[in-house]
Amino acid sequence: MTTVSEEKSPSKNGKVKRGDFGRFELLPLKELHSDGTYQRPVSAWAVNHIVFNYRAILYQPLIIGLRKGVYYIIDGQHRKEAGLELGFTVVPCMVYDTISAAEEAKAFFELQKFRRRITATQQLMARAAYKDPTAVAILDSLVKYKFEIDKYDAFAVAKRNNVINATGVLEWAYDQGGLKLLDNTLSVLRSAWDGRAAALDATIIRGLVIFMRDHPYSIRALSSKLGEMTPYNLLSAARSVSNQYGITEGAAMARVIFNLYRDAPLKAKVME
Repeated sequence: MTTVSEEKSPSKNGKVKRGDFGRFELLPLKELHSDGTYQRPVSAWAVNHIVFNYRAILYQPLIIGLRKGVYYIIDGQHRKEAGLELGFTVVPCMVYDTISAAEEAKAFFELQKFRRRITATQQLMARAAYKDPTAVAILDSLVKYKFEIDKYDAFAVAKRNNVINATGVLEWAYDQGGLKLLDNTLSVLRSAWDGRAAALDATIIRGLVIFMRDHPYSIRALSSKLGEMTPYNLLSAARSVSNQYGITEGAAMARVIFNLYRDAPLKAKVME
């Protein structure tokens, strides 16, 4: 059995107490049990995802409660089942002495409650750090048109000029038409409203992408037409159309933009 060294703990009194950190052990899979009173049903999809994407550095220790001599899984049911599929006999675990199923259930609840998935922006930044081509292209395009993304988008309270919070929409735009469509979208946003915070709304960006994807346009003419309206008026019009026709606000925004643009000369699609 391997245990973690008892270094200075974060205890309020500054003193080390046995069990402050739990202990690390490699435990046989056959000895790990689940308490059905609070654990979620095992998802075959989640197990297969772990199996097919397995890398040692991603397989984190299971959280285990040792209660009356029995090892109960507090967090890690899917990792256990994936370990069985992968042919493991033992898995890494952090073990804590527990006295009841209620104590373990509370720990399970708190783990799930405070576990936060990384945001779309954080995903994009991480992917760019390991040179994912799509992420690098999106960030380069933002720099080209003098925009940036809010790295703390999950906590953003107020929008700021030239800062785009809707990172997921940027990736969606790239998926719809590659770098050219993303470049053209950012070019119109810059030309029409010069990076005004109100214009960098996810609904406006999505509607603009849909319109540019599906219709012929000139960047210059489109920018001029959009610049005649405030972003607030555009959003208000899109919400009205959405309610009237029962379509998404993004699709409604695309329709509003089409109606604004249709008075301009319609030429073959120009990817300027």
